[in-house]
Amino acid sequence: MLEGQKRTNKKKVQFLRCRMEEKMKSKDKSISVLLAIFLSFFSWIYTFEKDKIKFWVALGLNVLFWWCIIVPIGVWIWSILDVCLDNKKLDYRWE
Repeated sequence: MLEGQKRTNKKKVQFLRCRMEEKMKSKDKSISVLLAIFLSFFSWIYTFEKDKIKFWVALGLNVLFWWCIIVPIGVWIWSILDVCLDNKKLDYRWE
């Protein structure tokens, strides 16, 4: 009887461990929106594999046109809209 309980406990522990690892790997869209609001284009580092081209373009625009306030504000708005209007799967995963 004790062996049956040990097997059941091991299965429960494995199940809970898998669920915890899934939670740790997932990325939440609300976090992405908050990052976009407060950090502008640096929010794309959160999903760098997917958004690395956007990040480098935005960084280049901000470096080249730092003296013009319109371009950094435009990039900031672009990053917020891009994250908010992303209709793809909301659950980003590390690969």
